[in-house]
Amino acid sequence: MNFKDKVKAMVSTESFAKLEKYVELIEEKNKVMNLTGFKGDRLWEEGIFESIDLLQDIPSDQEVKLLDIGAGAGFPSVPFAIANPNVSLTIYEPIAKRCKFLELVNEELNLGIEIKNIRAEETKDDKVFDYVT
Repeated sequence: MNFKDKVKAMVSTESFAKLEKYVELIEEKNKVMNLTGFKGDRLWEEGIFESIDLLQDIPSDQEVKLLDIGAGAGFPSVPFAIANPNVSLTIYEPIAKRCKFLELVNEELNLGIEIKNIRAEETKDDKVFDYVT
């Protein structure tokens, strides 16, 4: 069983469709900007599967506030948030081109992610997060 099939067995049909679209967006944008070195099967294994698996101990049956500092292409938080719709995700990403990519993902997949083009140490947020990656 390949990792794409493993992910398909782990998530809902709706989440899997969004993950497929996310992978397509990464592969499309990676041609013109350096988002990640992952592609093809490796993207499904090290990007998608490992992101979901890494955060599996976070409760998925209740509202959880997750902060991802320096998300890059969105690993591990975006795949996890797609697989677990109860996650409220905030991303601090200092590189503007990556923020633009994450905003595209957010719009295309209707995820409701809060994305801030900022370094974590510069934030004035007074939010409290349950988990930070």
